[in-house]
Amino acid sequence: MSNTPSALDTLNVKIRELRRQYEMISSRDRIMLNSLVVFLVIVMGFFLVLKPAFNAVDQAQLTLKGKQDLLQWMKSNEHRAKSITGSGSKTKGRKPGQSLLALINQTSGRFQVSLKRYEPEGSDKLRVWVEDIPFNSLIRWLNSLESSNAVSVINISIDSQKESGIVNAKVVFKG
Repeated sequence: MSNTPSALDTLNVKIRELRRQYEMISSRDRIMLNSLVVFLVIVMGFFLVLKPAFNAVDQAQLTLKGKQDLLQWMKSNEHRAKSITGSGSKTKGRKPGQSLLALINQTSGRFQVSLKRYEPEGSDKLRVWVEDIPFNSLIRWLNSLESSNAVSVINISIDSQKESGIVNAKVVFKG
């Protein structure tokens, strides 16, 4: 065993020294020192325990108020949402019995989009390849399909060509 004192021994020595100094001061000074220690413990308790708890309560009340306001807004606008969804969208949609392929063929002609290849994927999906098409024409065609015919693009891959603004695309439609 070494002769060097441990941290606990050093701490005990310091505590005994402080206790001896405390006992040497007058009783009036001891009362003042005790009052100061009690005051510091109360202040530290407030800043370490009570203040964070009060802040958490305030934050929770603000969050609750925000959520109540949102709920109230949603309730007051419920009739609007129902009227929008109840009236249906302004899209034409497909004609009864018209397949997704027929719709894609029909609209591609209107937008001068020539289909290179197409491949059905299940009953409601269609994969289409187009080549050498102006990018803007492709976007107008896709926008028309989505806004007027309720056909959505679920996957698209666009590759640029040497000529500026001309692209090749592979699109997967769902409708």
